[in-house]
Amino acid sequence: MAKNRIVIDYGDKEELVLLTVRDNDIDEESLPTDLGFECVEKINKTIEEILVEKKREDFTNKEGFVVKFSDGFRVKVKYEEYFRLHKIMTGVNEKFVWEFLRDGKPLPLQNVPDEFFQYVTGVKERLESEYVEIDRRAQRAFIEVNNPAFTRKQFALTALSEYKDVASILFKMLEHKEYDQLIWKMIEPKVIDRPKFNSFRGTENV
Repeated sequence: MAKNRIVIDYGDKEELVLLTVRDNDIDEESLPTDLGFECVEKINKTIEEILVEKKREDFTNKEGFVVKFSDGFRVKVKYEEYFRLHKIMTGVNEKFVWEFLRDGKPLPLQNVPDEFFQYVTGVKERLESEYVEIDRRAQRAFIEVNNPAFTRKQFALTALSEYKDVASILFKMLEHKEYDQLIWKMIEPKVIDRPKFNSFRGTENV
């Protein structure tokens, strides 16, 4: 039984769910309810209905369906939203958050678990704080080096000698150009740190 949560949260629930019982001698299946196991819920839907259902975005803590055909063949059909969340939660790290901030895109936090939300917003707040700190330092430095009496060479020498860490930003300011991408590059995460969900328990069964 897995001890980590990816998308589905089973809380403290730890148990086996009976999907079917097959009699190999007669090649038949049944779902007895007197064996002491919780039995899988049966849902009567057509393929067409399931294909419509899988596109729903308002599902709550569900993975999808196991479709059983008349010959016994089974396939998993998962919600599109499950795939979206799974992709986010297995690929997220500090660089992931940084890229969204750098590109000015909203972070995809709809329907994600609270712990994941807290991790992403924590990284977001830290990166934004670092951005603001560098921006303020560059603004203060520009006031010091933007002396009307300075030639461009004097400006450059002062910027490079006294404010080397933000000199590239100062040159952009002097030319009245955007410099936000310079700051984002300066705070780009160098170590890939992923969220840890060790406190979650559960299985990933439909």
